[in-house]
Amino acid sequence: MSCSSQVLYPLMDVLYSVTGGADTFSANKASDGAMSVITGEINGIPYVLDYYNEYTENIDSSLALFFDMKIDTDGGNLILTDPVGDVIWQQHLSCLRDNDFDNNTYRNNIPMKRLYSGNAESYAELYNELWQKAMENSIIDFADNDASILKARILRQCEMCGTVTKAAGPPVKIETPYTDSYSL
Repeated sequence: MSCSSQVLYPLMDVLYSVTGGADTFSANKASDGAMSVITGEINGIPYVLDYYNEYTENIDSSLALFFDMKIDTDGGNLILTDPVGDVIWQQHLSCLRDNDFDNNTYRNNIPMKRLYSGNAESYAELYNELWQKAMENSIIDFADNDASILKARILRQCEMCGTVTKAAGPPVKIETPYTDSYSL
């Protein structure tokens, strides 16, 4: 997984949902740098987080809004490409010992599947429209559901964020923000 400090909470929300809660959660700094490596466990499941923890003088102008996640299983990988991107299932390539690699082996003919396509065409749409709608939906959910369960979840996710930020240490001020846009 990777994320910037500004979107740590949404990533913890996804992690919490994927693992069925967070009865146990730990975070330890494995290395420093622009992307601090945080390792830990959630409910006994290990994770690695590349955590971007830098800021500039004008912190409101230098937001780095990104996160991604890949969940590895015995059968394949579930990949969340980014906040506006796709959710993809990528099955592991399978070669059985008693069978030469064969294009007709049933497991190897299963294509990579796009399970969900992102709703936004751009980060501007995500920031200006979808996040506002998500906040509205969260308030409605809060009002409609058992508030004590939701409050406990929100509190636990805040504790998870606190554990990660404590392990990462204070953000590092950089003099020159990354302002160029790159594309392939």
